[in-house]
Amino acid sequence: MAQIILTNHVKQRALERGVNLNDLDKTVRFPDQVVNSKAYTSKKHIKNFGTYQIAVAIKRRGNDWITISVWKN
Repeated sequence: MAQIILTNHVKQRALERGVNLNDLDKTVRFPDQVVNSKAYTSKKHIKNFGTYQIAVAIKRRGNDWITISVWKN
């Protein structure tokens, strides 16, 4: 199974922005939408959770996902 690798930057941003790590995991694994990020080598996975939305910028390394940043709207 593919692993989600949380960078220190993402862990800090999740804490600062009130993002639950379980929601981050669901967003990466089961996104409602996937869009290209401004950096052409990465993608943004977006998932709606009723009253809020989470976006996670990721890069693929083999089968694994490396997180770059996370936002909560």
